[in-house]
Amino acid sequence: MRPVLLLALFLIAACSVPPAADSGGPELYLQPYLLHKDHAAAVIGWRTIAAVPGRIRHGTTPACRDGLIRTAPGLAHTAELTGLRPDTVYWYQVDGAPLASFRTAAAGAERTFAVLSHSWGSVAPSRYPTSFLVDRIARLQPDFVIHAGDVTFFSDRDHFRNFFFRPFEPVLAAAPVYLAPANHDSGFPFLQRGIDLTVLRELFPRAYGGGPGDGCFEIVQGSVRFLFLSYLTPLGPGSAQREWLRQRLREVDHDFTAVVFGGSHREFYDEPSLLALLVEHGVDFVLRGDGLEPDDWRGEHRGMPMFTVGDAGDRPAAFLLGRQSEGMVMLRQMRADGSGGPHVLLKTRRERTGTRVPMERVFAQGQIVGYAGGPELPVPSTSVRGVQLRCAIASTKAGAIGIIAVPAGVQVADPIAGFCSQMVPLEPADRHVLLAVQQRDHHTGQPFTIGTIKVVISGFLPEEVRLEEALLY
Repeated sequence: MRPVLLLALFLIAACSVPPAADSGGPELYLQPYLLHKDHAAAVIGWRTIAAVPGRIRHGTTPACRDGLIRTAPGLAHTAELTGLRPDTVYWYQVDGAPLASFRTAAAGAERTFAVLSHSWGSVAPSRYPTSFLVDRIARLQPDFVIHAGDVTFFSDRDHFRNFFFRPFEPVLAAAPVYLAPANHDSGFPFLQRGIDLTVLRELFPRAYGGGPGDGCFEIVQGSVRFLFLSYLTPLGPGSAQREWLRQRLREVDHDFTAVVFGGSHREFYDEPSLLALLVEHGVDFVLRGDGLEPDDWRGEHRGMPMFTVGDAGDRPAAFLLGRQSEGMVMLRQMRADGSGGPHVLLKTRRERTGTRVPMERVFAQGQIVGYAGGPELPVPSTSVRGVQLRCAIASTKAGAIGIIAVPAGVQVADPIAGFCSQMVPLEPADRHVLLAVQQRDHHTGQPFTIGTIKVVISGFLPEEVRLEEALLY
């Protein structure tokens, strides 16, 4: 082969190799980690050992040629990437760090998230390796992660780094972890300055609310607004954090409002008054943890769903996998060994004040089809968010359920007529199922008039399922 051709091939190969870690860059104390991510922006943080300027390159290819952000000299660095496209993979590289990537969220309400807690709140030689939990969550590729407390044991920077940031690097590089601080994150063991969130607030810079030392904040992901509380700092009536929470609960501008806090150590806060406030303002569900895994991860308080996840000791660690779409949130219990458990579909405020419509059941083409109709239909597709179904299942097997919004004037007997929602699992224990209604024509992207809603249940015989009620909201 000619020397010129060899040189050309060498140059082509060199240009196609993704950039590796910059050996000449600054030494990092914390590798880059996502602080926030949605459909249009991302915030990335990192820390250096010396007070030096920072630099991050990013783009839609591993070459990272779309943008360059420089940060001021210091130990802590953050960079906000804006103007991003939804559901798109972006690559980034901080000087001194390996190449990494993340995918922006979808433009609509669709999100996948994980919920865990107490990942290092108790140190025991028999505990299931944290690496299994990290690997399992990373493989699921969630849009974001919620941590209900205890990411470390002691609350100094080195313990945060060794017990959380280093083990969770595969997750943090692609998805933000939103933390509700618990006792081990808040100055533990409280020997010098007592309850103190200084280090936590430095490592997780956010727009915190409440008082100067509180750790409460809010995020919006899709159709869910999450309110995070620090239950070790003042949270009782009259406290700055309680007033911050009360103000946020008055703002009903999302399908769901969820509250996240550890809450296992009840000696630090007034649990009855806090839960009463959440019920009073119609909170849709509560996520909590920072302790050992409970016997039953599902519970409720005066009709308000509550879910608890925690450390499982020498057993595979449990976490929750959440999926949300327009008007619907599903939570499923998972384990670090890859096994999955039951799931729960959550209701919204609109569902609680919905309009009941009659059901007519038929059996056709091997599926049970329920027709929801009545004086409330037809209606504009944008005025209906979802359907709550009440059903009775006389079977030990599982199936699936979905709904089809049929435009007005279209024959409902046509098996392919209408716009189908996502099919979701239907198990014998499910009594209520919440499904989102398609609001726009798949072909034109425009709203349409719903004449009929068909409910399709597969995997059962006709006598095994009874559709009792449909609730439009």
